Amino acid sequence: MADDDLQLTLPDLQGIKDWASSTAGKATITTILILIPLILGLFLRLQPLTYNNLDRAATQSADQQLIQQFATQIQLNDSGIQPTNVQQQAQIQLQRYKQTRPDAYQEQRQQAKQRLTDHFQKPDGEPYLIAIDPYYYWRQTQNVLDHGYGADETRNGTMWNTHQLAPLGQSQQITELHPLLAAGLGQGLSNVFDTTPYMVFFTLPAVIASLAVIPAFFLGRRYGGSLGGFISAAIVATHQVFVSRSVAGFSDTDAYNITLPLFIFWFTVEAFTATTRKRRWTYGALTTVFIGILAKTWLAWWLTYIFVITTALAVFGQDVLRQAWQAWDSSNLSWQTIRDDTSWSYSLLALGLIIGGVITAGVARGFNAVTGLIGNILGNLQLNEAVGGNLWPNVFTTVAELGNTNFSGIISTLGSPVLFYLSMLGVLLLFLPSKIETTMQRKVYYGWFGASAAVFAMPFLFETAVFTSVFFFALPVIAGYTITIFEDKEHINVAFPIFLTVWILSMLMAGVRGTRFVMILMPAYAIALGTLLGWAFNRTARYAWNADSRDTTYATSILAGIILIISLLIPLVTATQGAVAGQRLPQMNDAWYNSLETIQNESTDDAIITSWWDFGHWFKQVADRPVTFDGATQNTPNAHWVGRALQTNDPDEAKSTLRMLHCGNRKGFNELRSYKHGANTPEANLDTKQTLDEALTRNSQTQAVSYYENQGLTADEAQDVANLTHCN
Repeated sequence: MADDDLQLTLPDLQGIKDWASSTAGKATITTILILIPLILGLFLRLQPLTYNNLDRAATQSADQQLIQQFATQIQLNDSGIQPTNVQQQAQIQLQRYKQTRPDAYQEQRQQAKQRLTDHFQKPDGEPYLIAIDPYYYWRQTQNVLDHGYGADETRNGTMWNTHQLAPLGQSQQITELHPLLAAGLGQGLSNVFDTTPYMVFFTLPAVIASLAVIPAFFLGRRYGGSLGGFISAAIVATHQVFVSRSVAGFSDTDAYNITLPLFIFWFTVEAFTATTRKRRWTYGALTTVFIGILAKTWLAWWLTYIFVITTALAVFGQDVLRQAWQAWDSSNLSWQTIRDDTSWSYSLLALGLIIGGVITAGVARGFNAVTGLIGNILGNLQLNEAVGGNLWPNVFTTVAELGNTNFSGIISTLGSPVLFYLSMLGVLLLFLPSKIETTMQRKVYYGWFGASAAVFAMPFLFETAVFTSVFFFALPVIAGYTITIFEDKEHINVAFPIFLTVWILSMLMAGVRGTRFVMILMPAYAIALGTLLGWAFNRTARYAWNADSRDTTYATSILAGIILIISLLIPLVTATQGAVAGQRLPQMNDAWYNSLETIQNESTDDAIITSWWDFGHWFKQVADRPVTFDGATQNTPNAHWVGRALQTNDPDEAKSTLRMLHCGNRKGFNELRSYKHGANTPEANLDTKQTLDEALTRNSQTQAVSYYENQGLTADEAQDVANLTHCN
C-alpha cells in the first residue's frame, strides 16, 4: 500500500472558521449555545412532575412487601426455623424473584411508586405545590380568574383580603404580575391545550427561570466570547440555589427576581455601549420598561434600580472627569471645553434611566411605593434586630431563608472559594483596555492587576467579616475606575464592570442579613466567572493559532485545551448539583390536605384558624378560612399574642388571648393605646401591653369595661375597647 494512501485528510479549518464568522454561522452557534443551557435548566426544573426521587423509596417498599410475603411462606413451611435464617432465605428468594420474574417485579415496584405518588397529589391527580408560599399566589391567581384582581373583594374602591388578619382583613395595594400572568396564561392555554390553569401556574416558574439564560449568555459573551457566554448561561440555568427555588411547583417570585434583573443588566450595558443614538435609546427604553415590570413583581425592585442609577452616574462621571483631565493636560481646561467634548448622550441617558425608572415603577406599583423608597431600604436594614424600636418581636429573625451567615458561608453556598476568587478577577478584566502597548500602560495596568489580585486574596486567606471583605473587593475596583479616567489611548466603558461590582458587593452585604440573597448574588458571580474563563481560553487559543513556532503552538494549544476542559467541567458539576436540588417533593401531602378539607367542610364560614404563621397560606387556600396571621403578615404584633397563647401553661390565659384575637385581632390594642396615649411610641406600647395583659385576666366584658374605666378611659371608650377584646 502506498504511503499516500495512509495520509489522513484534515478538515478545512479555515472553511469552518469562515463559516463561524459569517452571519448565519454566528446566529446558528448563538442559538445552539443558548438552547443547550435553556433546555437543561428547564429539564432540571420539571423534575417534580416525574417524582423520580421516590424511586428508591418505591424499590424499598416493594422489596419489603415481597420479603414479608416470602418470610411468611417460609415460616409456614418450617415452623421451627430461626428468625435470622428466615430473613436470609427471604432475601435469597427476593433476588431470585427479581431475576426470574423481572416484569412482575417492575409492576409491583411501579404500584409502590404510584401509592407514594398519590400521597403527594390532589384528589384530581394534580400535584401539590412544592412549598407553602406558592399557595399565597395560587389563591390570588384564582381570584384574578374569578373576578379580575388578586384580593378577595373590594371595599369602598379598595382591594381587600378578608382571609388575612382575621376578622379585620387587610387592604391590598396592587395585584402583582405573577398571579396576573399565571391567570392570563392559564386561561389562554387551557382553552387551546389539554391543561388547566393550575398546571400552568405549577410549571410557570420553571419557564420564567429558564429564560434567564438569554441575558446571562449575552453578558458573558461580551468579554468572554461564546465560551464565556455559555458558561455564564449554564451556571445560571443549573445552579442549585436557583434551581431549588424555581422548580415547577415552587410558584413564588424567585424566578422573576433573577430573570428580570439580568435583562435589566443586559439592556443597561447595551444602552451605554451602543454606537448609535437609536440603539442607545431603544435599550434605555427597554431598561426602564423592565424596571417597571420588576416593580410589578417584587417589593425589593429598588435593589436593581439602584444598580442602574449607580452605573449611570459612574459612566457619566467617568466621562466628565476623563474629558476634564484631557483638557487640563492640554492646558485647555474650561467649562466650555468639557461641555463641548463630553458626550451629552451619557448625561441624557442617565437622566432618562433615573426618571424613566421612577415613572415605570410608579405606574406599576404605585407612586407611594416610590416615594417610600428610603423607608423601604431602612426597613430592610433591620431584618436581624430581634426586637424593633416599636417593642414588638421581629419575626424575620426566625425565617430560615433570612438567617445570618458569614463570608465563608456565602462563598460555600455559591461554590468554592477558588471559583469565587476567579470570578472577582473576571471583574478586574473588564477595566483593562483592549490593547496594552506602551511601557507606561504595562506598568500601570499589570501593576494594578497584580496588586488587586493580592488584595482580593485577603478575605480568603484570613477570616474576615463580610463588610471587611467587601472593602477589600471594592478598593481595587475604585482604583481601576480611577485609572480609566486617565487612560488617553482608549475610552474604557465602565458600565459593565460597575453594574457587576455593585451587584456582587451589595449582595455580599445583604447575604449577611439573609441567606436568600445569596441566590440573587449567583448570576453576577456566574457572569464574572464566565467572563474570566472565556477570556483566558480565547487569549490562549488565539496565541496558539498565530504562534510562529510549532513548539509554541503545541504548548499553548494544550493550555487552551486544559482551560476549555476546566471551563466545561464547572457547569457540569453545577448541573449535577442542580439535578439533586431539583428533585423536590411537595411539603403538602394527603394528611394535611384531607385535614384542611375537613375543616372547610365541618366549620362555619366565619371560623378563624389561629396557629403560628408558617402554614397560614395553606389554611387560607385549602381550608378556605381566614387566619390570624400568615407568611405575608407575620411581622406584626400578632406574633407576640399568638406566641403567648401557644406557650402559656395557663389555659384561661390562652383562651382569653385567642378571644381577643378573634374579636378584633390587634385593633383592640391599637384602640387602647390611642385612648391612653394617642401616640405610637415604645413607651406607649409597653404601657398599653401591660394594661391589656391585666385586662385579659377578666373573664367577662363587664369586668373588662370596669377595668378600662379604672385605667382612665371614658365609659364609651372602655366599651369600645372591650368590644374588641372581650366580645360575646
